[in-house]
Amino acid sequence: MSTNLNTRTISETSDKITTEEYAKTTPAAVLTVIETNVGDLTVPEWYIPTTKAVYDKQGVVESWAQKKFPVHTVSLCPDSDDSVFRSKLRNTSKNQTAYQYTDGTGICYHYSTICGIRTKSGLVFNNQQNYASGRVTLYSVPHRFSDGNLPLTTLREIVRGTDVDLFDITEVIEGKNAELVVFGSGREVVAIGYDATAAQGNGEFAFLLTEDEQEMVRREPDRIYDILMPVEVARFLNDGVKLNENPRIYGHKADGETIMRQGEHFFVPYPDFEYRYADTVVGDRANPDGLEKPQTNKVRYGRRYRAHHDLGSHIPRDYIQLTDGRRFVRGTIRHLRREHRMLNLGETWHEVFTNDREVTVIGDRSTLSD
Repeated sequence: MSTNLNTRTISETSDKITTEEYAKTTPAAVLTVIETNVGDLTVPEWYIPTTKAVYDKQGVVESWAQKKFPVHTVSLCPDSDDSVFRSKLRNTSKNQTAYQYTDGTGICYHYSTICGIRTKSGLVFNNQQNYASGRVTLYSVPHRFSDGNLPLTTLREIVRGTDVDLFDITEVIEGKNAELVVFGSGREVVAIGYDATAAQGNGEFAFLLTEDEQEMVRREPDRIYDILMPVEVARFLNDGVKLNENPRIYGHKADGETIMRQGEHFFVPYPDFEYRYADTVVGDRANPDGLEKPQTNKVRYGRRYRAHHDLGSHIPRDYIQLTDGRRFVRGTIRHLRREHRMLNLGETWHEVFTNDREVTVIGDRSTLSD
């Protein structure tokens, strides 16, 4: 068939809409029938039919954001139910592609990295994890078309295996130091926060909230930090003990009175702590009489030696574990991959309390519980 740009407008009650579900997921109040290379397709009215599909430089993402719909590049969307088609735009060097879907959604790629998306509700988000630099930053969605930036790569991994995907994002609820990304009807909510103890570039994290947690944080997104705090630490805070989560100075030394934090580990000071050999399961047992000097865990050039502890990538200088399971550390605490600033607890023993919630570090496939 010949391709032309003739269009006609129909209402949502038209028989051109094959299912009620399709009408519900289409954000436009009015749909348009466009004649394409695969026949007549019903699409949201915002699409602008065109015969141009190849662009230079930023032309791809701008045309995508302007909702240009090349009518001669339409094909069936992979993994669809034979009802969703897509139109393709690309640049001359073929390292950027963009797709407009007939259900109103869309996505841009730079190679295999997501640059931006358009959701079923019509929201457009840039991917803050698109780390292109220099001239290739032109591949991001221009701010005048964007509703904000989100870590789309991480969000896609977090909701993988659930009933929603990136196109189901309906709302972003912002707090002072946290935000909530709401998917679909609100059954899936991802919390995004910032770890003040992290080294530069590793501070943001995200995790999926349970239904009970959603009720607690919807009005106050910053309460996600309460979810990540061990119950024992919360009790100390209620008793008036202070918490320091922001040691800005490299090698910051604890004062022996304040609870310190590094990542998921909280260190509560015990100035009068003493232990006996018979009470330990981990530590230096060279001198079984009296008090012991714990096993020393050495770190050199980011590599771990003799790491007899269960703090994951957080390496303490001195570590002891008692037979009742309680753990104590002192001295410096370094991170194996240098994702956190070094913490110096001095010679005061601190009991370790850990939040074991699985939390994904944004920009890294590792987790804070590693």
